[in-house]
Amino acid sequence: MKIPALSAEEESALQRLGYGRLWIDGGVLSRVSLLDQVRELESEHGDPHLEHYRYATLVSFLDGRSVLSDDDVSTILQLGELDPDHRFDPPSPTP
Repeated sequence: MKIPALSAEEESALQRLGYGRLWIDGGVLSRVSLLDQVRELESEHGDPHLEHYRYATLVSFLDGRSVLSDDDVSTILQLGELDPDHRFDPPSPTP
């Protein structure tokens, strides 16, 4: 399946949040969610810890599946290797 090219806005959002193209190509992150996350980041209550957005995206992806395919596992492992922070930190609990 051929993934359509990203818009300039989507490319900018990927970079801003520390995502690579694999997040979208691998089906882990949707374009709608990506743009929603940028809007949240820019809001008054945005989380300055960008890894929290990536972690939440991964958790949402995993929660939506009862079984992972070999491709899903491969994608997740690649995402971990390519992550700018080399880890996925969960967000801190809010008081």
